[in-house]
Amino acid sequence: MAFHPADHWEGYLAPPDFEEYSARYADFFRMRREDGIIEVRLHTDDGPYAHTHAAHNVWTRVWQEIGNDPQNQVLIITGTGDRWMTGNPKGLNPNPPPTWIPTTSTRG
Repeated sequence: MAFHPADHWEGYLAPPDFEEYSARYADFFRMRREDGIIEVRLHTDDGPYAHTHAAHNVWTRVWQEIGNDPQNQVLIITGTGDRWMTGNPKGLNPNPPPTWIPTTSTRG
């Protein structure tokens, strides 16, 4: 008999299923799963993956969703095209450092 947390823990919020999280992250990761083996292909517009601010925002979330799914037994991570990934083509930081790095110390 399988253990179902919702039957035992009031307020339990079940993790999303594969169909839900694979659709949620489709702009950055293409996923397919067969017999417990999930393949995650990094991409940007179906080309090499660009690690933009938006991609960075979902990066940890997607791995947590995949890891929380008990149906996933093996994870294969792959890229698209001839590169594993690239940086943000517009630059890693939206502003030059002087505008976002504090100029004074807060230490006493």
